[in-house]
Parts: sequence; structure tokens; C-alpha cells
Amino acid sequence: MKEELKILFAEEFSQLFGRIRKMKRGYYFSQFGEDEYLLSRITEEKLDCNSYLDIGAAHPVIGSNTFIFYMNGGSGVTVDANPRLINQQKKIRPRDRQVHACVGKVDSIVDFDLNSNWSFSRRSEGPSASLGTKRITVPQITINSLLKHFVNSKDWFLNVDVEGLEVEILESADFSISCPTYCLIEVTKLSFTKIEAIMKTWGFIPLQTLGMTRIFRKSPLL
Repeated sequence: MKEELKILFAEEFSQLFGRIRKMKRGYYFSQFGEDEYLLSRITEEKLDCNSYLDIGAAHPVIGSNTFIFYMNGGSGVTVDANPRLINQQKKIRPRDRQVHACVGKVDSIVDFDLNSNWSFSRRSEGPSASLGTKRITVPQITINSLLKHFVNSKDWFLNVDVEGLEVEILESADFSISCPTYCLIEVTKLSFTKIEAIMKTWGFIPLQTLGMTRIFRKSPLL
């Protein structure tokens, strides 16, 4: 009930919610201060990096790694397979472009399990929905189709948090289409080594780990 009330409050009073979060936790909205760290880096480098691709965007405010940039006048593409969360994104962040879909290695139609706790919703793997979830079908698109939105962008950043599908998405990514300056990727013990190797291949340098988020920067020498 407490979480539901918090979400409802954020939906109806997003600007006020942001100010309260700032007073209570500092100037950030993400779970572990990833956005504050990234904003500090971008400010220090004097980059015009206020555009983003947020895959697995979830709630538009709570735990968001991109909302602070939206509050500062930025905009981007937010992607999520949960229809409720996409509707909240449209309501609270109208400058963004919202995409209701999973992201994977091929274009297709997939099953998606909506968990009663939206942060645990993910693409289906079993033959039937597990306890506490509702199964729906959603389109699946590739990251490369999303990268095309940033072809003319000089500096932008990528956020990927998709409950274990990060490796699949990054393995299929072609950053020659458009390459982010920074990447924030959720990692686990199982995916850490693979993600490090993929990002190194594309010339990204690991900077920091905050919570489960690994932050990379594109090497300026490449």
C-alpha cells in the first residue's frame, strides 16, 4: 500500500514529488544516485548531453535514471513493455517519445509477464505465467531500430535495465549507427564479464558501479 500511494503521488504531483525527493535524498531520483553521478560528469566535461535512450524505463519518476535530465529540459526515447508504465510516461513526460515494446535481438511478438511488483516484470521464459504475474503479448524490437533516432545527436546517453536481458540487447547493438557518450547498464554477477567485454569492443571505459548499475564512457581517443 505504501508503494502504491507513493506511485500515485508521483503520477499526480510529479514536480512536487521531485522537489521532496531532492530534499530527502539529494538531487537525484535514481535508486543509487546514478543520475546525480552522470549529471556531475556531464557538467564537469561541459557536454551538451541532455538526450537519452532509456530501455526498460519503468516508472517515469521513481527510480528513474533519466528524469533528472527531463526536469532540466532534456528529452529522449523511453521504452517499456508494461502498458501501465508507458501510459504514466506519456502523462508525466510528454516531451519524450514513448515506445511500448520489449527490446531483443530480433523483431517479433513475445509474451511478457506483468508482475504485481512492476520492477520485476519481464519477458516470459516459462510455458505459463508464474504466480503473481499476468501474461500479455507485446511487440519486440531491436535496439538498432531505436539507435536510428539518435543519428544526428552528438552527445547522448543510453540506459538499459531489463531484468537480465542486457547481454542479449548489447550483443545485437550496432553502435556504428549512433554511439552514446555514456552508458548506464544494469549488471549481475552472471552478466558482468560479458557486458564488460561487449562495451570494451565498442571502445567504452568503465567508470563506476552504483548499486547494480555499471557506468561506461566512450573513450574520447577512439
